[in-house]
Amino acid sequence: MRATWLILKKEYLTRVRKKSFIIITIVAPLLFMGFIALEIFIIGGGAQQKLHIAVLDNSHLLDTVWKDREQFRFTVLHHPLDHDSLLAYAAEHGYNGLLYIPDTLNVEHPGGIQYYSQKKLSLDNYVALKNIIEESLQHIRFNQLHLNVALIDSVRKNIQVNIDQPITQASELQAGVAIAISMICGILIYFVLIFFGVAVMRGVMEEKMNRIAEVIVSSVKPFQLMLGKILGIATVGLTQFFIWLILLLILWSGLHQLIPSMDTASQVMTPSTMPANESMQLTQSVLAELTQMPILEIIVFFIVYFLGGYFLYASLFAAVGSVVDQEATDAQQLTLPITLPIIISFLIAIQAARNPDSPLAVFTSIFPLSSPLVMVARLPYGVPWWQLGLSLILLIASFLFTTWLAGRIYRTGILLYGKKVTLREMMRWAFRSR
Repeated sequence: MRATWLILKKEYLTRVRKKSFIIITIVAPLLFMGFIALEIFIIGGGAQQKLHIAVLDNSHLLDTVWKDREQFRFTVLHHPLDHDSLLAYAAEHGYNGLLYIPDTLNVEHPGGIQYYSQKKLSLDNYVALKNIIEESLQHIRFNQLHLNVALIDSVRKNIQVNIDQPITQASELQAGVAIAISMICGILIYFVLIFFGVAVMRGVMEEKMNRIAEVIVSSVKPFQLMLGKILGIATVGLTQFFIWLILLLILWSGLHQLIPSMDTASQVMTPSTMPANESMQLTQSVLAELTQMPILEIIVFFIVYFLGGYFLYASLFAAVGSVVDQEATDAQQLTLPITLPIIISFLIAIQAARNPDSPLAVFTSIFPLSSPLVMVARLPYGVPWWQLGLSLILLIASFLFTTWLAGRIYRTGILLYGKKVTLREMMRWAFRSR
């Protein structure tokens, strides 16, 4: 193990001392938070704009409806206009548009309503304006049928069904929180496997081109060599990743002070039908549901599967890096069989977050190539211990096996230059007797 430790130390120190490592480690979180800040600023700034709409209601059915809203400012026209001059009238008087309601409007089957403007309504504004008219016509129809509108509205708001699950203490909100946690964990592991797996491959490629490996490979066993390289390069990636997390948390905590419009943006992103006190209650309910979930267990196993998946795929990427030179097309062809299981596992993890006990979810959460993504999607729902144990045993065994496999491929591939290698040749190097 001393040789493995020396290789690990050499790989780690060589890479963390590079200027590129320092620059990327600092700049990446700043760019990420900068994009978030820009998005919040844009959302917050755009929320203050209202559409000034003129309303020509020849039916006079909706005269009491046109009160200013969050998105609209209405001006009711009381004088008749020629139908052909509606667009010109709106433009001449500075309106964003003109809403025309014909005198033949039928409450049961409304038609003929038209909006005149040089610009199309955005989807949000279109839906909001449509809802205003539909709700008003519904109330008119209720009155025509001599129904109590206030009673109907109260029934709509007050009847809310929540099916309690006393055995598992689960709720609808907890299911939503579980899906959110599953998706966040899955996305995080997905990008880590892709991004840092490729980084391991490129690190091996650089070493091959610098001819450093030719000296090492003659005095170290393939398994020790590959294990040291994988752990060393992986530790660099993990160091960078955890520094990013710390910096992102620091930057996020200061985002409220840096961007005054963040509170406005959060109000915009909250559904307009939800009052402020209900929004606060929802936040408190989400936090309460989080306290009822096995957060410590989720965090511990997330880290375990995070590291297990990282090391497993890092060994495969390292094997590819040892057999290619600087030809990007060669690397892409050989990495496709590695990235494809990651992509498929991510798609399965999305379904596992919604149906965690399906046969596909259970099998793929145990299968080593997919378990790092699928199992973390199932963790918030609770996973039987035998499935967790079997999955971890297979994952660790697969990592050791792929490391041994990659070491044998590495020992031969690292000495080849200017030759295109196929997957069949790589397998022959791995399993041939020496």
